[in-house]
Amino acid sequence: MSKIKLPHASGNSVSIAAPESNPASDRTLYLPSNADGTVLTTTYAKAGNIIQVVQGIKKDTSSNSTSATSYWNTDVTVDITPSHANNKILLTGYIQVGVAGPQHNIGVAIHKAGSLITDYLGDAAGSRSRVATNGDNQPDGGYTNAMGNIIFEYLDTAGGTSSITYGIALRNPSSITRTLKINYAETDTDNIYHQRATSVITAMEVAV
Repeated sequence: MSKIKLPHASGNSVSIAAPESNPASDRTLYLPSNADGTVLTTTYAKAGNIIQVVQGIKKDTSSNSTSATSYWNTDVTVDITPSHANNKILLTGYIQVGVAGPQHNIGVAIHKAGSLITDYLGDAAGSRSRVATNGDNQPDGGYTNAMGNIIFEYLDTAGGTSSITYGIALRNPSSITRTLKINYAETDTDNIYHQRATSVITAMEVAV
């Protein structure tokens, strides 16, 4: 195994050596080119370290005519490329939603590569619907200019090192088809009593 030995004036030395096993391809070690005081550290993150953080933020509006008790995979999404398949992806965020009605029991789930993460749904219990979390846009008085703010948090396993798209899924709680709205309310009159909002999904890669 080849190595470079750097002796100290007092007798001991520091060596830079090739890996014990043959790497899959040639590797290059670049020394830092910035200011004095930079030190080289290992590239292996410790368990629990946050390796990267990416965020998807939706500031505009969108809507969907969603069938009764069905999910809509919304366009509130984030893309992340894990560095290791075994690492965890911590997903956090919230969605601002209105449903014509207004409605309560608006369900939220997370979709991964277009499919719902079933491990982030409540247990099956007869005919009851399974959601990850829920909210409503039907506050006291049933104001139609109100939005529901529904938050979520889930720790997923990456399962690969290719880019993954995560997104928020919304469930229509009604027995009929209804329009689900993101970042604006059921009514949308142009005055100061109606609002525009943001919806966010953040993905953090956690070393294991």
